Amino acid sequence: MALVEVQRFASLPEAHIAAGMLRSAGIDATVCDTHYGAVFWMEQLALGGFRLTAPEGDVQDARAMLRHNARTPEPDDEPPMETPPARMALAAVLFLVGGAAASYLALARKRSGSLIGESSTGALLAFGIVLLVVGGGAVLFVALNLLILDPP
Repeated sequence: MALVEVQRFASLPEAHIAAGMLRSAGIDATVCDTHYGAVFWMEQLALGGFRLTAPEGDVQDARAMLRHNARTPEPDDEPPMETPPARMALAAVLFLVGGAAASYLALARKRSGSLIGESSTGALLAFGIVLLVVGGGAVLFVALNLLILDPP
């Protein structure tokens, strides 16, 4: 009996998990292009991903099984938290002065849900990053100025 493509997957582990699920149900599923795709994964993605095949007679059952077991995202129970305008303004200033890392620290949340910038450690870390970036920029500016105005 000929093998027919059931579905394509973007990652090799995902394809193997689906094949294992089908095999546990008695469908002889095979993941194609595993060796080539493991080495040249970008090319494999360009070719459409990893093919999962099954015997011709089991294709409809396999597709139904994969559809039934497809992972669906669970809705969030909590409403999204609004970021206050003052926090956004601080993030914008830190981004302009200290780059993306400092603005991320201003907006990032700890596991408890509070903002990192609200803790003294987070504020100190953000300030340190700003000083590092500004200080590094100043040193670079002075060095370039000396090289341009007074070449060796």
